[in-house]
Amino acid sequence: NRLSPPDKRYHVWSLPQRAADGSIIASYWDLDTPTQLVRLKDGRREVLVDRVGLVGDLQFHVQGDAVVWSEYEVDPRYGERNYLVIKRLDLATRRVTRLSDRSRYIGPALSPDGSRLVAVEFDTTRRARLIVLDAATGVVHRAIDVERGHLVTPSWTADGRGVLVVAVDTTRGNALL
Repeated sequence: NRLSPPDKRYHVWSLPQRAADGSIIASYWDLDTPTQLVRLKDGRREVLVDRVGLVGDLQFHVQGDAVVWSEYEVDPRYGERNYLVIKRLDLATRRVTRLSDRSRYIGPALSPDGSRLVAVEFDTTRRARLIVLDAATGVVHRAIDVERGHLVTPSWTADGRGVLVVAVDTTRGNALL
């Protein structure tokens, strides 16, 4: 069953995820269009965010009526300084909220109830730790240092009481923590 509208031009759909209303949220780009967050429903594409600077393999996460992602930003004054900030889209209102400022967070994932999110924070020395934030305000609730490898793809357990993360370590091997 085809969900996307037919199109003969070159285009890329990626990371489809189901929203609470049954629609599919995906990223989309083609040769004339920068990366967008779109909703696919009834064979039509609706643009939710027309230009989004997605970062990483798991570029965004959908939970219920919300989408969160990390977006690359360059310091407007000092161009050599850059950040990865978390943004949140409310699918009902289509309002985008910035949840962090001057941060270096990747891979945000919303908890099953949508009240918290987890992300990997990288400091300027590339040391990683898990950060648990309030999903509405971006206030950091907890920071968890992990001494093993490069952390990627954090995810909540189904009951929302735990977090799983992949630690990539070229000397000791990868691990699920």
